[in-house]
Amino acid sequence: MDRLPAGVERVLEKAAEDPAFREALTSADGTARSDVARTTSIDLTPTEAAVLAAAPAAECAG
Repeated sequence: MDRLPAGVERVLEKAAEDPAFREALTSADGTARSDVARTTSIDLTPTEAAVLAAAPAAECAG
């Protein structure tokens, strides 16, 4: 099984445990999701940001 990049995994873990973060993440458009992640000090590499931006909103719910 393939693993997600570490930064994306941290974002999804945060979304799973924090309803307000999950709402902000899933309501953001793809490119703004990395900005939402930064609000909780999760810095993403350009590749991780691209993976997160390409994911359907429902997949970002954690």
